[in-house]
Amino acid sequence: MDLGLRIGLIVIYFIQWIVKVIYTIFFDNEKRTKLPPFEDKLLEISATELAEKIRKQEICSEEIVKAYIKRIKEVNPIINAVVEERFSAAVAEAKEIDNFLEKSQFRLEEIAKERPLLGIPITIKECIAVKGMSFTGLSLTRKGIKAEEDADAVKLLKKAGAVILLVSNTPEYCMSMESANKIIGKTRNPYNSRCTAGGSSGGEGALLGAGASLIGLGSDIAGSIRFPSAYNGVFGHKPTTRIVSIKGGFPFSSDKSFSDYLVLGPMARYVQDLALVYRVLAADNIKKLNLDKKVDLSTLKVFYMVDSYSNFGYPKMDKNIQSAIKEAAQFLTKSCRSELDETKFDIFGHAMELSGALIFTLDDNPSALKDSEVKYSLPIELAKFFLGKTIFSGQLLFFTMLARMRFGITDQKKDMFMKIAEEDKKILTKALGDNGVLIMPSCGNPAFEHTGFIKAMVDARFNGIINVLGFPSTCVPARLNKDGLPIGIQVVAAPHNDHLTLAVAAELSTYFGGWQPPN
Repeated sequence: MDLGLRIGLIVIYFIQWIVKVIYTIFFDNEKRTKLPPFEDKLLEISATELAEKIRKQEICSEEIVKAYIKRIKEVNPIINAVVEERFSAAVAEAKEIDNFLEKSQFRLEEIAKERPLLGIPITIKECIAVKGMSFTGLSLTRKGIKAEEDADAVKLLKKAGAVILLVSNTPEYCMSMESANKIIGKTRNPYNSRCTAGGSSGGEGALLGAGASLIGLGSDIAGSIRFPSAYNGVFGHKPTTRIVSIKGGFPFSSDKSFSDYLVLGPMARYVQDLALVYRVLAADNIKKLNLDKKVDLSTLKVFYMVDSYSNFGYPKMDKNIQSAIKEAAQFLTKSCRSELDETKFDIFGHAMELSGALIFTLDDNPSALKDSEVKYSLPIELAKFFLGKTIFSGQLLFFTMLARMRFGITDQKKDMFMKIAEEDKKILTKALGDNGVLIMPSCGNPAFEHTGFIKAMVDARFNGIINVLGFPSTCVPARLNKDGLPIGIQVVAAPHNDHLTLAVAAELSTYFGGWQPPN
C-alpha cells in the first residue's frame, strides 16, 4: 500500500465534497425524469433469436431497425446518449437485406456462418471509427472531424451483416467514469436521470439499459465497458488482451503497453449475444480461444472477492454488491456443484497503485492538450477551468494532471510495480488454471450522481488491474437496489479462457434474471 497515495485520495474526496456542495446549492436544478414505458415486444427479443428469425424471413430487418429507431427517439431526449445518427441509411440497408433474403439461393446454414449478424441493429461508441460519422473523441479540439474509414472491428461487424444505427457519447478523450463533455453534454442513467451512465462507454450503456439498443461496441482500458454495463444493468465482455483489433480506435498511444491494456468488446442486453458478437470480433484470433467448448460447471473452481484487503483511503463497498458476489459463488457451488476455493489474492490489496502506476505512466499518454495543432498549457487551462473559460472538460484536465504527475510514481516505483504485476499474473493464472473463475465487483457502488466521478475513480482498481494482467472478464447485472439502480459483478478467468467467463455469466443470468427494464 502506498500511504502517500491513499492520503492524497482522502484530500481529493474532501475537495470533491466541497465542489458537490457548491454545485448542489447554486447549479443543481435537474429533476429526475422517467423514461417512456417499454412496450414494444420486438425489443424484448435477443439478437441471437432475431438473427435466426430474419434468416428464416419470419420477421423483417426493416421492422426491427425501425422499432429501435423509434425507441431511441423516445428516450434520447432524456438520456442524451446519441452523438450522431444514421437512421435513414440504416433503414435503407435493412430493406436491402430483406430483398437479398427474398431472392437468396444460399442455405440458412451458410448465411448463419458467413453473416451471423445479418439485419441486426447495433450501436457504436463514438471513439471507434465508423466511416463518415463523428470521430472526435468528444473534444472541441477535434469538433467536426469525421472518420475516413471504418475501424477494423466495425469492418468485421458490417461484414457479418450488422446495421449500424448511430455513434454514442463518451467523455472527452474517453478519460472518465462519467460520459460528459463540451460537445453534447452528459449522458444520463436510464434508471435515474440524476445519475451517471458511467464511462467511458456510457452512451452505449445508457442506450442498452433503456432498451434502445440491442448490441453495443465499446472500448475498455480500466473498466470502460464494465462500469457502464454495471451502472445500466446490462452485460459487457472485456476480452483477453490482443484478441480483438483496436486499430481505428481513438485516442491511441505509441507506447507498446497501450495495446496490452486497451481492448474493444461487446455490450448487450442479453447474455447469449455477447458470444455471438465476440466470435465476429475475434476474427482469425478465434483459434486462440475455446468459444465452442462446452463448459462443465461441476468441474469449475470458483474464487470470489468482496473487498480490497487494504481499504484505507477507499470508499466503502456497497453491501448489495458484496451480497451479490457471495450469492453468485454460493449458487455455483450449490446448484451447479462447482468447487469453492477461499484463497485470497494479495494483488487486490495494491490494485489501485499497481494499475494506476502502469496506465498513467505510459510514455505517450494521449492528451487533447498536446494532440491538437494548438498546444495548450495545463496550468493555464486549469486556471481557466475555475473561471469557466476553458474549452476542455474538468474531467479531462483532472486525468491529464494525473498523467503529467505520473500518478505520483517514480521510474523506480514503476519498475517495482511492473515486477509485482508479472509475479501476480503468474500467481493468479496458476490458481485459475483452465477451469477457474474469480467473481469480484465491477465497481464498488451503484451509479453515482453527476459530479461524483473522482470518488468513483477509485473503483477503477477492480477493473484496471484486470486490463494490466490481460485477463478476460464478463460483467453480469445482478439486481436493482432499493433505489431502483442496477448493481453488477464481474467474472474473471485466466487469459484465453473467455469461454469460462461467458458460460458462468450465462448461468448467473438465470439466477439473477438478467437485464430488467427501467421503471
